[in-house]
Amino acid sequence: MYAQKYEGTVYFNDGTEKKGLIKVINDDVLFKKDKKTRRVIYNSSQVDSVSFFDKAVRKYEYIKRENNDSLLLAYVKVDDYLKLYKVLRDREITITAPQPLATDASETVHIEREYQQRQPTATYYLKRRNEDFVTYLTSFGTDNTNKENTFKEVVSEYFTDCQAIIEKVEKEKFKKKDYLKIVEYYNKKCQ
Repeated sequence: MYAQKYEGTVYFNDGTEKKGLIKVINDDVLFKKDKKTRRVIYNSSQVDSVSFFDKAVRKYEYIKRENNDSLLLAYVKVDDYLKLYKVLRDREITITAPQPLATDASETVHIEREYQQRQPTATYYLKRRNEDFVTYLTSFGTDNTNKENTFKEVVSEYFTDCQAIIEKVEKEKFKKKDYLKIVEYYNKKCQ
């Protein structure tokens, strides 16, 4: 998605909107009226949300985390009473791998060498219609050791109004990979 521009609409905080070519990069929206015009970069101080068509309608909104001043531009994966947001990022990781070092024709020695590699990450957030801030649900491809709560702890704290979800997670009928099913279940049976 980062390499292409899609036809869509930018919705501004003042209620106005612009149609044109859109590209989303991290938390910025790149906009061009058409292929010939100069691009403009918008951020959270100007834009409320973005939508465009890429095989299906894609919608992005700026989300706010509690106790954090920065806003994130997040893909709206489920747009219902309980919304599910997805934030994609790349993180740099260091990999140590053996590298062959030929000493002569009969012997090869390996030395350890460090490489930097980019790894995609996906972090998911929840937000009910009446909430001001998103709540962290889970993430994939990241080092989760810095997160305060485990997946089960987040579910038991956030879904206090839907005991069935908490029970399904405790009995492992819903697991971390079932984040989408959990949100859909809530919107159908618990709201």
